[in-house]
Amino acid sequence: MNSYEILIGHNNWNASKIAGILTFPAIIKEGLTEETSEMYIIKSNLMQCGFDNLCISEQAVVSDITNLIKIERIGSTTN
Repeated sequence: MNSYEILIGHNNWNASKIAGILTFPAIIKEGLTEETSEMYIIKSNLMQCGFDNLCISEQAVVSDITNLIKIERIGSTTN
């Protein structure tokens, strides 16, 4: 039997268990790197909480990604 780790949706999963719901819709992603897993978590936290409520390390990652996207856009417009 396979085991899986819940990256996003813990509250929904817990509410389902409390309500006695035995099945739960899920998207299964296999073979994710640690970095990709962290990106899913940070994206979910950003959407749910907003930037100001992220922990400092998550804010740093979001800022780095935002800066990389800006640099890529500038580079693509100058070529």
